[in-house]
Amino acid sequence: MQIVKERLAACKLTVNAQKTQIVYCGTVKLKGDVKRGFDFLGYTFRPRFAQSKTGRRFVSVLPAVSEAAKKNIRRTVKEWQLHHRIADTIESLAQWINPYLRGWVNYYGRFYRSELGKPMLQVEHYLIRWIQRKYKKSTGSLGIRAALRYLGQVRKYKPHLFEHWRQGWIWATD
Repeated sequence: MQIVKERLAACKLTVNAQKTQIVYCGTVKLKGDVKRGFDFLGYTFRPRFAQSKTGRRFVSVLPAVSEAAKKNIRRTVKEWQLHHRIADTIESLAQWINPYLRGWVNYYGRFYRSELGKPMLQVEHYLIRWIQRKYKKSTGSLGIRAALRYLGQVRKYKPHLFEHWRQGWIWATD
């Protein structure tokens, strides 16, 4: 840390002691309490598997959406309360939430897109709850299988209605 402070001082810069930390970004496992990753701009940089152009797998330090960003996405989806918007049509829901989904996919899905799976499936979960409430019968609520069947039919005829469907994040029920 002292070497970093001296180098920055030569450039007339200072180190923020609360924010600055030394992180090991190598791929060799070290013993002891060594921090192996860091968060920056909504990404977590840590050792992950990568594939070369020839198909050989190796470990490299790569970014993916951070846990804090995933939590923020899930919180936002929960705050929408899709399941309470039963006056809306499925097309109007798609028109309303697709800009958010597209933004998250374009920003966080740039690297390790698979890490966005759980937050995107939460959208699917709330769509199922919306269907159950919107189309409930007089004797209780619509079952989850019936809601999944309905969603599968919508997806069959309008496969690009929701952004997360375009990206392939769906519950497998067709």
